[in-house]
Formats: sequence, C-alpha cells, structure tokens
Amino acid sequence: MPVFTSDNGAYKQNSNGKKMMFCPYCGTKLDDGARFCKNCGEAVSDNKQGAKQSQQKEPFGENLTERKYVYEGYIHKCPNCGNIIDAYETVCKACGYEIRGRHITSVVHDLALLLERTDDPQKKEELIRTFYIPNTKEDIYEFFILALSFIKIGEANTNSWMVKLEQAYQKAELSFGGTQEFERLKPMYEQARIMNKKNSRFSFWKSTGKYFKSGYAWALLFCAIGLFFLLVNMAFSTETLGIIGGGSCIAAMYIAMMTMVSNDEKKKK
Repeated sequence: MPVFTSDNGAYKQNSNGKKMMFCPYCGTKLDDGARFCKNCGEAVSDNKQGAKQSQQKEPFGENLTERKYVYEGYIHKCPNCGNIIDAYETVCKACGYEIRGRHITSVVHDLALLLERTDDPQKKEELIRTFYIPNTKEDIYEFFILALSFIKIGEANTNSWMVKLEQAYQKAELSFGGTQEFERLKPMYEQARIMNKKNSRFSFWKSTGKYFKSGYAWALLFCAIGLFFLLVNMAFSTETLGIIGGGSCIAAMYIAMMTMVSNDEKKKK
C-alpha cells in the first residue's frame, strides 16, 4: 500500500507559507495531523517516521485473507556450472567440480560429538531418546550410518538406537519411499535388526555376569544350595547332605559379611 508523506509533493503552500496537505488517493484536503483521509479513509502520514512504520508493516498487513510466501534458508549452486547442490555435497554431480572450503555440519554430527563427550550411560540414553530425526535424505543416511555403528558395537543403549532407527526408517518411507535412495536403506535396516537381536541375547548373559560380580549374588547362591541340601537331608536323613548344606549356609554368611565390609571401605575412600 503506498504511503503519503510530505516528501512526495502532495501539498501546497498558502499565502501565509503554511503547508496544506492533500490526500494522494482522492485529493481531499487533510486536516492538520490527520493520519486517515476523511473522504476515502485511506491511511496517510505527514512525517517520515509514520511512513517508515507503515512500510515496515506493509508486507504483513492486516489483510489476513491474502496468501503470503516466506522463503528461508540458502540455495547452494555450483560456482562452475550453476547446478543446485544438495546439502553436504563436496563434488558437483553435473560437472564434477570439487567444492573446497565448504562448511559441512549437521544435527547428526552434533549428536555424535555430544555422545563422545559424555561417559554417563543415562546421559547417552537421554540424548538418543530425545534426538529429533531430521528430514533430509542426507541427514537420514548419516543417522543410519551412526546408529549402525553403535548397534554393531553392542553398547547398553542398543535398544534405544534401534527404536530411533525404526523412526528414521518410517520417516524415510514417507518422505522418499519407492525411490532408489530408499531401496539402499532397506538392507541397512535389516542388518541393524539382525545385529540388535544378537545383542539382546548377548546382553542377557553379559548382565548376568555383571550381577554375579557382586558378593551378595554369590552369597544368595550358596545360601540357596545350602537350604536345598538341608531339605534333602531332612527328607532322607543323610549326614553328608546335612554337612554340605550347613557348610554352604555358613559360606553364604561369610561372603555376605566380607562384601559388606568391602563396600564400607569403598565408601570411606
């Protein structure tokens, strides 16, 4: 919407030298300090500040029924041939020109750096669980590679990685399913599922081994063995079984006491 100002020549001077302002739309004489024309109702301004404010408001005016387009971000083109370059490409697909000095970063790269900087398993779990799956093909591919590497290692967060990988696979199917790029993700996804199943079996025995590193676990085991032999001795009155059962219970008590003392010493240190 054009804006009337004192600089556009829409005024006259009377005999006293005073400026008389006129509406630039209908030519009606304006009252002093008027912001709207009393005849046509159009907005007018007699100062530069009002014109500046109106110009700032003009692109997003009060006409809510008018569709407006907002373009954000950057379009990267090859400096050699002008072909549009996809994100994170360092070589132009059209002419093969090598693009040097390009800044390459992504949210997936940032996630990898954050995971490297922390040793806390709970913090890693939170970072993986709250990570937002990106939308671009390049980022989804990069996330697949990162997730596969961690699933292959078989860390404690394998299940969380698999959950996020399934989300990325579903997003890829919705975004570019049926394309050649999506077909490349399928074997990677199946490989991740197979590795995750193997990790689940291995993690059971691994967690069991960690559990028996505790002295209390061994104490419970010896206690259970001792009670079993004592019950059998009560049923069959076998002296040998009674001795074995009693000895196992005593060993369980000794292991539990030594574990308690060891834990107290560690706390003091």
